[in-house]
Amino acid sequence: MKNKLSLALLFVMAVVLSAVIAVSFMTTEPDARSAYFWITFFFLLVGIVISFLFGLLQIRIDLDKGLPTPAFFGLGTLIILYDLFLIVNPLLFWKGFEFSVTGYAVTHIIGLAAFLSLSGTTLMSAVSITAREKEEKEDIYTIRLWTDRLNRVLTQARDNELSDDVLLEIQKLVGKIRYTDPVSCQDALPIEKKISEMIEKISDGIDLFTVEEQGSSEEEKILENLKQLMEYVTDREELIARMK
Repeated sequence: MKNKLSLALLFVMAVVLSAVIAVSFMTTEPDARSAYFWITFFFLLVGIVISFLFGLLQIRIDLDKGLPTPAFFGLGTLIILYDLFLIVNPLLFWKGFEFSVTGYAVTHIIGLAAFLSLSGTTLMSAVSITAREKEEKEDIYTIRLWTDRLNRVLTQARDNELSDDVLLEIQKLVGKIRYTDPVSCQDALPIEKKISEMIEKISDGIDLFTVEEQGSSEEEKILENLKQLMEYVTDREELIARMK
């Protein structure tokens, strides 16, 4: 639904601007269609086509956030700058300065190049921001997943009547992971994999634990794994702090 609205608005925008150019073409007498007119006409069409494609691209990669705002901004900037150019040009002519056909074309080429450069920069910035937001959401989801898993482990440990030392260690881990920095980095991925694997290992050990094994080597092994998990979480925090 969101993409359909964006596409509809973008299409309407392109149609309206194309209609304006078509009207200006039809209302200009054939004798008045000089080289300057054709240069203006051509570059306006190119600008609209590029802006329309830019809008389609940002919708395709989900940068529009409900509306093709950057595309509107790009077209709006193009129109404002070109209007300023059309205002300044007669003033320069009045002051005795007149663009040659070549000079007039060069100004349009420079303007189009600047427009493309700004559009590309805007697009790359939007892509970078969107990618970063996606990574942050994934990182936050990972922390929540660890926390939920440990809470279930804690419940299972109580049901299986493990010692207070084990329960206390799990509670410490839940608190530490809940308030740890969710934003990760590439170098932290191996440690995060170890954390996930250790949580699963602890969970499996507690699931298989029976009341008769209280104080046994199995309970000691679970406690050691919990302490190892705490070290992994601490190592991750220190690594991320260094990377920042």
